[in-house]
Formats: sequence, C-alpha cells, structure tokens
Amino acid sequence: MSIIIPTCDREELLQRALNSLSEQDFDDFEVIIIDDFSISKVDKDSFENFKFPIKIMRNKTREYGAVSRNIGIENSKGEYICFLDDDDEYLPRKLSVLSQYLDENPRVDCVFGNTKRTEGKTKKVKNWMLNNEGQVTSFLAIPCMHTNSTLIRRNVLSFILFNEALGKYQDTQFHADLISKCNVYHLDIDVCRWYVTHALPQITDMGSTNNIKRTLDNVHILTEYLLSNGCLSITNKLITKLNYYRVSLKFIKAPQKISNVGYLEHYIYSFLFKLVYMVK
Repeated sequence: MSIIIPTCDREELLQRALNSLSEQDFDDFEVIIIDDFSISKVDKDSFENFKFPIKIMRNKTREYGAVSRNIGIENSKGEYICFLDDDDEYLPRKLSVLSQYLDENPRVDCVFGNTKRTEGKTKKVKNWMLNNEGQVTSFLAIPCMHTNSTLIRRNVLSFILFNEALGKYQDTQFHADLISKCNVYHLDIDVCRWYVTHALPQITDMGSTNNIKRTLDNVHILTEYLLSNGCLSITNKLITKLNYYRVSLKFIKAPQKISNVGYLEHYIYSFLFKLVYMVK
C-alpha cells in the first residue's frame, strides 16, 4: 500500500499526520511525501523515528495539490493507493478495514469510509445515494467523500488522475471521475479526521479578492471538465450546473473584510461570471 502526502511549510502538522500512521493496526505500507517547494525543505532526518519507509520528493516550483498527488502516484509501488492531507489524520483502523474490503471484493475499484470533522456538521452518505450493494450511484455523495477517506486499486489510476489544470477542487473532479467510471463503494465506518481550521495558512482562505477570483476560475474549469465528461447522466449534468451557480452566487458575500474597491471589483467579476453561465 502507498500513502501519498503533499505538504508545504507545515512540518508540525505533517508530524501529526505521520503519527497517525504509526497508530495504524496495519503496517505493510510506504509513505511518499511530496514537498511542494516549501521555504524550508522537508528533511528526512526529522522522520527517522518512524518505522515505515518514507520517500521524500521535492517539486522545483510550487505546483499545488493535483500535480503533487499525480507525482506521488507515478512514484508509488503499492497495490492499493491512498492519500493523506498534511494537516489531517487517519484513524487507527483505516488501512486495515478498507484494504480487507478490497481484498474480499475484487470487483470493487475504490472504497471510502466516513470523515470526522473537528468542527461543524459531518456530512453523511444517505441510503438513496447508494444501490442495494453499497455502490455509490449519485454525484450528491461527493460532499461526503474526502481524499483522506478513500482506498483505490492501483490499476484505476492508470486512467483516472487529478486534473492538473485545477489549483482547487481537484478532489471533487477526482471523486466525480471515480463515481462515473468505476465501482465505488461506501463503508459506514469512521476512517479519518479532518481538521477544518488551524493556526497555519489555509489554501482555501477567502480573505482576498485574488483568492476569490482564483476560486471562481477553478469552479469554471471544474464545471467545464465535468460537463464535457461523456459518462455524466442528464441528472448529474443538471446537478453540476446547479452547483456551479450555487458556488458562484455564494462568493458575492465572501469578501466582507475587503476594501470597497476590492468588493466592487469582485462583485462585477461575479456578476459577469454568472451571466456567462446563464447564457450557456
């Protein structure tokens, strides 16, 4: 099994993530850390106390999550592949329970469990999102999925990767591809912990007009990608378009602490963005 962890200037949180791997009741795995051009290079000597093998790869420039995860996949050796964000944790039975399920169900390509949030309400998979066997049949299950919560057969990643055009929302794209092209199943067991907020900078911070524009640009790229995906049903295309409108509308109210000039700029940008959508 290979566990891929992208990281950038968050060594303290990375240590916590690796500690959670030490607590697993399954030990046949390798860890691949992708240092996304940190100011302070990730030093392998800092992790010499861990008993599992760790490979560290450093990007020559800042590449963000999609490229970093794809590099990890390319350099992995495991039969099963999974991902861990550097600021989150696996719960102790994650690897053993999900790998056993894949071992016992060879037709299943990917399995995921529940994600425990440290703040806010945890989104749960509903029965109507699954068929009678537990296979995911609705895109509305995507908000219940997290890259930390999945385990994937290696052969799947020969035709599904993270879209490197996306600086954000590549996890949504990845899970949408999995659901539309593979047999994805859900197990109702908690497998990971998602730290929603912490003291260090968040990639998804909405505190500036530039970040809001970047978010809207990525929503546009994601929507175009999903709508061009021939595997989407008519229902899922409608869901995708509605979500596109919902997200773009939500960000009108986001920059409350930005200057009036910045707010006006963002408002005009958002209005034009939605106008293009409605014309389509």
